[in-house]
Amino acid sequence: MIKRNYPTKNCLSCGSLFRYTPFKNKEPSSMCRKCSERKRQMIHYHKNPDHYRQLSKKNREKYPEYYKEYQKNYQKKECVRLKKTIYSKTPKGKEINRLSKLKYRYENGGSNVEKEWREKNKEKVSIYKNKYKHSPNGLISAINYTHRRRSWLGSGKVTKEEWEELKLKFNNKCADCKREIKLEMDHINPLSKGGVHHISNIQPLCRECNARKSNKIIGDIMPQQKLWKNY
Repeated sequence: MIKRNYPTKNCLSCGSLFRYTPFKNKEPSSMCRKCSERKRQMIHYHKNPDHYRQLSKKNREKYPEYYKEYQKNYQKKECVRLKKTIYSKTPKGKEINRLSKLKYRYENGGSNVEKEWREKNKEKVSIYKNKYKHSPNGLISAINYTHRRRSWLGSGKVTKEEWEELKLKFNNKCADCKREIKLEMDHINPLSKGGVHHISNIQPLCRECNARKSNKIIGDIMPQQKLWKNY
């Protein structure tokens, strides 16, 4: 018996590997046999809805008990789903969802995975950034940011010497996570909340801690947010 090595391909819908035979005049299918059959049935269902309605009526007349139980179970699931959606829109639900996302991110590599992906796909990232810059939303945000930044920075100045002295006071470590890493200027009282761009209102933070703090005051940060510091 001669063994033939057929080429394999990943299915677009389910992602499983399937074997296909290449033809000269035909393009290879992008889905496996099960998924292509399911797609064909869905197309047939949308083209002939009356036929399937008659079949469902006949089945309900034949098996009324089965459909009653099915409706009860469906109503219970639907009630649970509605409760979850309503709870997720409340402030407590939003906070729990945010913390669960941080937990998932922390357990699956966190920011290191994102950095690796960005380094591997630099072209995609640059294309996306250029598209956003030239889009109407990107232009409006850039104009608003420049005007706000000018008004904020007009309140004071920080020299390089002052910044170097401040880093030496903290032993070139982040004020929050105490790591020796590249530091950034962070305003203790944010500029958007009336803070001043002065050395007395600045602390050295790493990129992760600065991004997590954003425009919040240290006293206003909830204790639950400190659970996942190194996400």
